[in-house]
Amino acid sequence: MPKIKISFEIILPALLILLLLVPYTLNRIGHSMYGIKQFPPVILMKLPVDHSAVNLPQAVKELQSFNVVLELDTSELIKRTNDIIGKSSHGTGLQGLTGQVLPGMQAEMAGANFQIDNPGPHVELFSSNRQTLWTWTVIPKKTGRQSLSLLLHLETMNGGQQAKKVVELAEIQMYVENNPEEWLKQNAWWMILISIALGYVLVKYRNNK
Repeated sequence: MPKIKISFEIILPALLILLLLVPYTLNRIGHSMYGIKQFPPVILMKLPVDHSAVNLPQAVKELQSFNVVLELDTSELIKRTNDIIGKSSHGTGLQGLTGQVLPGMQAEMAGANFQIDNPGPHVELFSSNRQTLWTWTVIPKKTGRQSLSLLLHLETMNGGQQAKKVVELAEIQMYVENNPEEWLKQNAWWMILISIALGYVLVKYRNNK
């Protein structure tokens, strides 16, 4: 029975192609098999504010940055919140808030699977119509169904005691779409390193023959 000889020069390029394509192919197959149906971002408000106060794109892709803009009439929000607290019995108010919410607040964006530019609470900035404006640049790190939280850092006064409270203003639910082009760009560096290493092995093999 004749023996089949396979050249090392053939095996090495084939191995290189596998190393480059397999991670990308598995990534695509995984998302197609287990992905959730795509949907535009859904904004769930947790305080008496209209969802139009939060602005973001209708489609979000993995590893591609986008902006989230929050524009609030903070004076009106404080007034409405204090009215609700005043009419609520103890322990049934908004997210445990008691007493009076004081003027001045900070906003924060939080999300487990996102890279958020300048994380942490941010002070108020006023827009041209005298509403308070906050902007965050966000990069999704994973595909599928994800969520972001908009948090407000408040100061309250209750029985002469001043306290700091953190409440959730809104939850943003979204589907992060797969982004193969950006995935390849993000992972190109280690693919290049593998190519260089395999090329070096091939050259050494030829020199030693």
